Amino acid sequence: MVDMMPIEEDPDINLSIPLKPIYEEFLCPVCFENLKECRITPCGHNFCKECIEESLNRKHQCPCCNAPATINTLVSNKLMDRLMSIVDREKDKASKDYFERLINSNVNHTNSHSEENVNVASLSPIEQLFHKHMKKSLINYQDYYKTLEDNSKEKMKTIRERFTKKMIRYQKKSNKENVDNDPKILDYKSKCDEEIKGIEDSFEKATALLLQSYEQYLLNIDPAPQFLPVTVSIQIPDRNVDIKNIRLDRTSNVNDLRNIVKDHMESIGDPVHEFGNANVFVLYPSFSSSNEKKRSRNDGIIIADEGVPILQHNPEPGALLILKGKLVCKSDAPKKCFKATFKTGDKMDYFSCSDCKMNWICKPCITECHRGHNIKEYILDHGATWACCYCVKNKRCKIFN
Repeated sequence: MVDMMPIEEDPDINLSIPLKPIYEEFLCPVCFENLKECRITPCGHNFCKECIEESLNRKHQCPCCNAPATINTLVSNKLMDRLMSIVDREKDKASKDYFERLINSNVNHTNSHSEENVNVASLSPIEQLFHKHMKKSLINYQDYYKTLEDNSKEKMKTIRERFTKKMIRYQKKSNKENVDNDPKILDYKSKCDEEIKGIEDSFEKATALLLQSYEQYLLNIDPAPQFLPVTVSIQIPDRNVDIKNIRLDRTSNVNDLRNIVKDHMESIGDPVHEFGNANVFVLYPSFSSSNEKKRSRNDGIIIADEGVPILQHNPEPGALLILKGKLVCKSDAPKKCFKATFKTGDKMDYFSCSDCKMNWICKPCITECHRGHNIKEYILDHGATWACCYCVKNKRCKIFN
């Protein structure tokens, strides 16, 4: 028997590695473009030279982890530059090979009487120009479709796994050997199928729009749609909140925008309780001065279909998404009297009410039960030893429960 050399020890093996899973490692965390003149920080993060120097001129911290860093501590990452060069070269070569196989399988040279495949170099200047632009559009559209498809499959897989876990937990809890016809299991299966159907419908709608866009492009020879990520801002007038520099990917939809809003509101201490039926995102042009008149004439584009990617509406870089309608957050929830929420160690601001002639009224009761009354500070930041509020004691409290 002949001993086989391990793959990792054979430098001549033709190893094919998909680019997509590792390509994001070659993107600058600041500009989200391919790394250029790569610089590495002391904490080990890679950036474009121009991006990291501009960032460190403003703040002497790594943009990724906030570790201390200055321009003088940056080191040129020659290995990353070489890897980036190899990846770009191989990606371009694979792209050309892919398209040439597609187009050459059906293209016949005008001076040839055979049906042999044609090399790009043998095409006329007009044919070469056509080849160049059609290659770009085909690869972009195909890549976009594949991303939509992969995204939908991943969502459906997550849904199935979630409901499978629920059914397993229920079966264990109920101690039943056969629960196939159990009403609870049937209900889980029905809800799972309903959510899967929603994902499938969204994918079909997005695909239909993509096909319509590509067909229109082919008919009119219009420029291909922009498939690169776009940086926008989200504004919530109801909360006086601005969320800047949001990166929209090719599959980002309304649900993704809601998750961005939820994460931001939670980060500022006012989590979202629910999105109302009147909450809609409206897309406006960017906030550059050249677009001021355009914005005043434009009522904006209402993003009505939640499953369709936002980029189908062609937002320009710097565009604004405004969340219309009242957003219900934690701060909107009914306040509770200190007597109902007291825990050992809690502190409270107490007030006096001249209209009701009482002291020791907790802050929530002042803002709710005694709204509009003549109020004065009594004792602030008091370390209470028991659940004290004289608003309850005097039976004036409306929010104790």
